[in-house]
Amino acid sequence: MTRRPSILTLALAFLALPSAGCMAFGATQLVSGATFAGTTAAQVASSAHESQPTMDGDKADRAQRCTQLLNSPPGVEEVEQDASGAIESREFRLDTSNGHPVWAVYRARGSSPDGWHSQRKLFGLHFNPPLEAGVPAGKPRYLVYAVNIAEDQQDAEKMISVAEDFAPQVGTFQWDGRIYNYTLVKELPCFPTVE
Repeated sequence: MTRRPSILTLALAFLALPSAGCMAFGATQLVSGATFAGTTAAQVASSAHESQPTMDGDKADRAQRCTQLLNSPPGVEEVEQDASGAIESREFRLDTSNGHPVWAVYRARGSSPDGWHSQRKLFGLHFNPPLEAGVPAGKPRYLVYAVNIAEDQQDAEKMISVAEDFAPQVGTFQWDGRIYNYTLVKELPCFPTVE
């Protein structure tokens, strides 16, 4: 006599199918879970690239990546270089106050009304390669950054956001005793940009 699977077994198998589609996203979640301490940006980037979506999963993957970015946005500053070679920047943050996320200018104390302020202390940050090399005069870019080595879950989540949603790493800089990886992009992903 052949045994047939019970209804409970079939139901459990059916329920397991949707979770299989989340395996790619789950691979990056392992980095941000209990094993975040000491995780490097290279490990996060490798994990993100190993779990690239298939054509069928692009829309779902994009939604998961945008949710990841919304929950753990990295540091973002728009940077520009004037004709004299001086760098100015203005910070962008994700604003959800109107119910729809947007990238919005954060006006820091001492900045101009549109958020720009001079960056005279860039040399102290030890950008490698120099930031000026990636920001041609008159062509602003977005500087996106996260720590190089995660010390907590928040660090790891920001590293995941950079690895999944932005261009490959351009270089490093130092701030407040830590090393950060940075990249430069022309546009910010997932959400509209407002000034």
